[in-house]
Amino acid sequence: MNRINPLYILGLLVAILLIVLYQNHALQKRIAQESASLVQLEAKAKEIATLKRYWGDAKLQKKRILSILSAPFISRFVKDKKVYKNKIHVSLKGVDAPNADRVMDKIFNSFVKVSSFKATQNKNSVDMEVEFAL
Repeated sequence: MNRINPLYILGLLVAILLIVLYQNHALQKRIAQESASLVQLEAKAKEIATLKRYWGDAKLQKKRILSILSAPFISRFVKDKKVYKNKIHVSLKGVDAPNADRVMDKIFNSFVKVSSFKATQNKNSVDMEVEFAL
């Protein structure tokens, strides 16, 4: 009467095995979700690093700004250009309407940081003041 039935032991072992298998399956599912999340996080980190390299380089920004300002249809309107440590301030005077549109398109469609832009309309021309951030 003091003996334990072997079927009870076998049942207990089967129950423990089922619990372990269930936990193993749940853990593998969670690991798969975490690895997918890690892949997405790595892709986002690469994108951020690329954008930081592209936008954060002051020398590259300065080079882009100076190339925009040296374009033939823009350079003839540049009256004053001041280069500071962390910004470039440019005054464009006497820009006629069709060229004003081209100048604004060129500035705003380029990969440069524009911190301020001011346009004032005269009789037949437009005066612009642009401040680029480096």
